[in-house]
This record gives sequence, C-alpha cells and structure tokens, in this order.
Amino acid sequence: MKKLYMLAFALLTAMTGFSQAITIDASDVPLPAALVPFDDFILTNPPDPSTGDNQTWNYSGYFGDSVIIVNYVPETDPFFLSNGVDFHVLTFKGLTATLGYLLNSEIDFNSNGIYEVGLGINPAEYSLAAFTGNNNDSMIIPEQKQIFLSDKTIMDFPFTMGTTWASSTRRVTDFTLTIQSFGLDHTPGQHVYTNVRTDAIVGWGKISVHTGSGPSIEYDVLMDKVHDFNIDSFYLDGSPASPFLLAAFGVSQGQHTNESYFYRFNREGAGSYPYLAAFFYDNDPTYTNMTDARTNLNNLTTGIKDFQDVDYTTLVFPNPSNSNEINIKIIGREFGITDFAVFDMQGRIVQQGKVDNASVDLIRLSLNNAISNGTYVIKLKDKEGRDVVSEKVNFNRQ
Repeated sequence: MKKLYMLAFALLTAMTGFSQAITIDASDVPLPAALVPFDDFILTNPPDPSTGDNQTWNYSGYFGDSVIIVNYVPETDPFFLSNGVDFHVLTFKGLTATLGYLLNSEIDFNSNGIYEVGLGINPAEYSLAAFTGNNNDSMIIPEQKQIFLSDKTIMDFPFTMGTTWASSTRRVTDFTLTIQSFGLDHTPGQHVYTNVRTDAIVGWGKISVHTGSGPSIEYDVLMDKVHDFNIDSFYLDGSPASPFLLAAFGVSQGQHTNESYFYRFNREGAGSYPYLAAFFYDNDPTYTNMTDARTNLNNLTTGIKDFQDVDYTTLVFPNPSNSNEINIKIIGREFGITDFAVFDMQGRIVQQGKVDNASVDLIRLSLNNAISNGTYVIKLKDKEGRDVVSEKVNFNRQ
C-alpha cells in the first residue's frame, strides 16, 4: 500500500508541477555587507508584479545605467550595542517639505526578526531665514540617542505565504526654536511622530533579475506588500505648537508624512537584505503608479560585476521638495562633479547644466520652474564624464 501511495503521489506531482511557498527564518537572512549596490531600473518602465501563488516574475531584461550604494555601518556605540543593534543606516527625516534633519536608523537582527530599535540623531543647526526673512531665526537640533519603547518590525520570523505583521513606533526629536516674530528665543520644542508599518505576504514563486552577465537564475521568493507612514505632531514648551506657527511652515498636527506603498521580494540567504527586488508606489494605495524599482546586486550567482570597491553613498534632501532647491550629499568619496541632468519617468531630459556651486561633498541644485510636480531622476557626472550619482526625487509644490 505504501508503494502504491508513493507512486500515486509521484504521478500527481509530475502532472501538476507541484511546488509550494518557501518559509524564511533568521538563518535565511544574514547581516548585509557594509556596502550594498542597488540597480535602479525605473526608467526602463518595468511592469507591475502580480500577486498570488506560484508566480513567475521575469525582470532579467530591466536594468539601469548606474548603481546606488547604500552604506550599512556596523554599530560601535556601546549605547546601541547594549540594546542589540548590529548596524545603522543614514536617512533623512523631514520636519517640513523643505526642512529636516539627518539621523541613523539603528537595526537589530535576532532569531525573532529584524527590527528598527532606535535612532541616533546627528547635531545640526538650520537657519530659518528662508521662511521668516530674519537671519537670526534658527532651529538647533542637539545630538540625541534613543531606544524605542516598541520596535519597528521589518521582518517577523518565520514568515511564508499569508503571514502578516504590523508595528507602531513612537519617536521624539528635541530641538530649540528661535523665531523673533513669534517671540521665540531658544524655546525648547519636540517633533513627536508615530511610524506605522504593515506587512503582508501576498505572493510566492520565482523571480529572475538582471546581472552584469545577463539573466540571473530563478530565485524562490516571497512577495511582501508593505504600507509605511508617519503621523506628525509638534510641541513647544510642552504644549502643542500654535496652528499659526505651523501654518507658516506648511505643516499641521496629525499630518501623514513619508507615506510609502511598496512590494518587496525576499529570498533565502545569500545577503539579500533588505530585499532582492522592490517596487515603490510612493503614496498610491492602489499599487498601480510605480515611482521606483530596484534590485539588490549583492551575491547574485551569474558573474555580476564586482562592486566591492565602491566606497561611497548619496543622500538627497529635501525629498520630496516643495521648491526648486535640491541638495545631494556624497558620503565616503570626493568627486569633481561638473554636470547634472534631470530625467522624467519616460527617460526624457527636462533640464541639464553645469554644477558651479559644489562643495567637497554637497551639491546644491536650483532647478527651473519648467519642472512640474512629479517624480524625476537626477544624475551627476564627474569631470571624466562618468555617471557617479543617480537619485530619484519628488517635487510637490503647493
């Protein structure tokens, strides 16, 4: 009877092409390399990935012409090490559409999952003259280190088709504000915001992506549908900030910021954190208006170009921008940036020119009013004519 059962199972398997969703746990997602290259291929107009069981996603023919490097810095600060942090990654958090601050997102890998457990906020001082017309007006942010009361869950192990998880995390940034017209002189304030994230595994199957030597193998993956956003509040002297003051900066209590909808494809092991491929839709809850698409080039199996000698990363802010001003900070290497070009999502150049105000590591661009609201790609060239920076930016002028 056992032999007959096994024979019947084998025949059924052969006829139906039997397969099943993988399960991913802590052993499948190692810590990332310090420098991870990502290929941004949105300009090649990739199709939206479909959800569901036993899918085949072929993106091997879609690729960009430059690489984005993300620096995952191994943590050395005893404060964060004692709280389980493994590495941090630099991000930019906006207070308004044109004003924000740099911070380090502190990430912990453990057997239960991958979590953002805290923030390291870099000290900064910003002039508010652009908003108030007074050169003495300022916002000062001191250095801060914080561990959340509840973590942000990036991955919840183990997960497979149908798994869901969610997290809500409160964050606080202290600052002092000087605005003469409002009678504020180094007045203590707080930016308090709650990050809300939900994940649902909505598809499984095989995906192939582009490598430097052609198509990759087909990887078994799980498709994660993600919604991530912040709810902002602002306080001065321990009380909610005046609506008149907030209106001067274009913000309001309880507003949603950094709204992000995206799909993320995860494979087992081989250094694919935070994803093998991802498709971004910004604030579109229908997941139909794609604004970015990227693949993780780390540890692909088909002889991809070695990016281990790349030792820099870039940061664009403010992003989104409600003006014509864009800053691009280059971290880790000095370039002689000479030219810039702005592309729309169809790959057409909408503005280009010379960069004549670049410091060693910060490029400031003043774009023209011909660039309407929407999503664009800014590319920077060095004096040898090489594309050394390619970054997506959103314009959202009121």
